[in-house]
Amino acid sequence: NFGGMLHTGRRKTARPFSHRLPIHVVLKSSRARGAWSLHAHSERVARLLTRYSRLYGVQVLYSANVGNHLHLLVKTESRSYPTAKAQFQAFLRRFSGELAFQIMGAK
Repeated sequence: NFGGMLHTGRRKTARPFSHRLPIHVVLKSSRARGAWSLHAHSERVARLLTRYSRLYGVQVLYSANVGNHLHLLVKTESRSYPTAKAQFQAFLRRFSGELAFQIMGAK
């Protein structure tokens, strides 16, 4: 049994990525309650989403702010695979980091 309990719940292969199809992303925070709720900062969340999607060439087809998590349906604008994947990863890193920094005061 390949690795036993050490590898329970972990993938053996990389998560599939297609630059042609939309991607459903869920960004969740267990601390997003009360003053830190994403609902309480919905305008800021929308502004950050718009800013970084434009900056990294990611098209947001749908977004839903559920309070403690966000649902995003996104698609990359680049048509070449390595560029699209790099842009998508950079978008996720920058958007989620800036969201944590601005709403929760993370450092």
